Amino acid sequence: MEPSQNSAFSTQPSPQPMPHLSMVPPVMPDGAKTAGHHRWYGYLLLILLAVAVFGAIWVWYANQDYFDNALTDQMNQSARSAAIFQAAAQDKRIESLNAEVQSADLDALGSQDSQDLKAELRSK
Repeated sequence: MEPSQNSAFSTQPSPQPMPHLSMVPPVMPDGAKTAGHHRWYGYLLLILLAVAVFGAIWVWYANQDYFDNALTDQMNQSARSAAIFQAAAQDKRIESLNAEVQSADLDALGSQDSQDLKAELRSK
C-alpha cells in the first residue's frame, strides 16, 4: 500500500470540526470584539433621525402657515385695489353727473352768460 492512499499514513492534517456559530463572537470592522460595544451608535442614529423628522414636519407646518398668510394678504391687497378702482370710477361718474346738472342749469337760464359758462366748463 502506498502512503497517499491510506489515511493513517497521510501527510495532510485531518480536518477539524467547525465550531458552532453561537460560540464564535462577532467581529466588527473597526476591530471591536462584540457588536454590543458600539450599540449606542444605533441609538444615536435613531435619535438623530427622530429629530430630523420632527424638524422637517415643524418647518413644513410653519411654511404652510406662512403661505396661507401670504395668500390672505394678496387677496386683501386685491380687494383693496378693486375698491380703489371702484371708488375712482364712482368719482368719475359723480363728476360727469355734476357736469350734466350744471349744464342743464345753465341751459335753463338761457342767457349769453350761461353759454359762456358752459364753454368754460367744457374747456376744463
